[in-house]
Amino acid sequence: MKWLWKITIIIASAILILIATTKTITNNGNRDAVYTHIDATNNEIADMRPNDNSDDTDAFVKLMNYARMHSTSKLPITIKFPQGRFLIGNHQNYLPIYLPSYTTIQMESNTRIDLTTNVSFLGVSKSSNDGGINNFAWQGGQFVGDGSNYSARFTLFHGHDMKFANMRFKTAILYNNHAFDMNGSEKILLDHNQFLGYGNGSNFDRKSESHIATSEAIQLDYGRLNSSFGQHDQTMMIRLVPNFVSLAQQLNFPADITISNSTFGKARLANGRYTIGQNPLGAHAYTSNMGRSATNISFINNTVSDSIAQRIWVKVNGQTQLNHYSGVLHFLPVNHLIIANNVFRSDAVPGSWISLYSRQAFKNTSNVAIMGNRFETKSKRAPVLAMTDTDITAGGSMSAINVTNNIVSYVASPDQITSNQAQMATLLIWQRGKQRGLPNLSVQNNHHR
Repeated sequence: MKWLWKITIIIASAILILIATTKTITNNGNRDAVYTHIDATNNEIADMRPNDNSDDTDAFVKLMNYARMHSTSKLPITIKFPQGRFLIGNHQNYLPIYLPSYTTIQMESNTRIDLTTNVSFLGVSKSSNDGGINNFAWQGGQFVGDGSNYSARFTLFHGHDMKFANMRFKTAILYNNHAFDMNGSEKILLDHNQFLGYGNGSNFDRKSESHIATSEAIQLDYGRLNSSFGQHDQTMMIRLVPNFVSLAQQLNFPADITISNSTFGKARLANGRYTIGQNPLGAHAYTSNMGRSATNISFINNTVSDSIAQRIWVKVNGQTQLNHYSGVLHFLPVNHLIIANNVFRSDAVPGSWISLYSRQAFKNTSNVAIMGNRFETKSKRAPVLAMTDTDITAGGSMSAINVTNNIVSYVASPDQITSNQAQMATLLIWQRGKQRGLPNLSVQNNHHR
């Protein structure tokens, strides 16, 4: 029996070591231990008190900084917030709030963050060789703003392996801004989130020809110096991020991004005015010689209502064309894109529901599947897909585009058209340059109801 007694002692010792190194922050023991389970309202670092109308920004920042300093792959940290109302706003003259790696933020569905300024949550490297923010998750919580001066924005720069789930943004996204700006990041899941409202309901310029008027809730961008960032953001990043300049020389594109089971729509402001719904997802390009594309992007089982997208006409080489940001979803360029089982609704008629843009300098836009979606307007049918290709070589730079099993409908007065006409009605294709003929395109089993 001696061997059994020795095994028992070893197991007991291991348990004591584990407890000592992963204790809950509410205990008052060895202060050198790393606290891995933190109650945000009862701890030894910085207490946050819900519903007391005091500013919680400094306390929240201290919790994030603690996790940023101590969390590791072997000792990840979880910070739990109870239900109630917290106030988060200005941090040291509007500096961003850093997000930590190997950390999970857990909030209840009725944990409410009232934004008292424009708040930036920044996911970046903390050293020159850590590979960027990674293994971070935010679960739950509501962000409430006014669409003008109180907002939230998550900027993820060269990060990977992150999840954002069950979050709610209500009038918390500024005009010409994003809820999530993914710069050269990969392996990110956004699931069961709500994005309600864009701007303050009065600052939308329907005549604008730039992407400003059609900004996305979730932007896919590459992290590149002097290209991907506004001048103010870049100056701030150079000052705050240890290896920003070296990382920003690399041409990282977003990859393996999934947006699922989420809602995008308008919201009612306190004054009774309704904001418009924001475009859910889009990508931009700022140089003409990149040779790569966003890869493995999935938009699945979402509901999109009253999007901002519109018909914006521009002159290109003397020809009138739709601006490529006229799509509710718009991409340039993209490879392996899935848009499946979503519902798109709008009172207004968007330029198109989905816009693909490609040109010779870019890597080919290819392997796109648009399937099982429903597209609804009240007065006039919008095209499901608009494709712009400026490649002047034979065949162009788009390939393997598949549009199958979608339904295009009026809500109020359905047209009586033949099945064959319904097939053609799902597409709007325009071409530029000297290209002739269609790209490698398959259109099957789409219906108009």
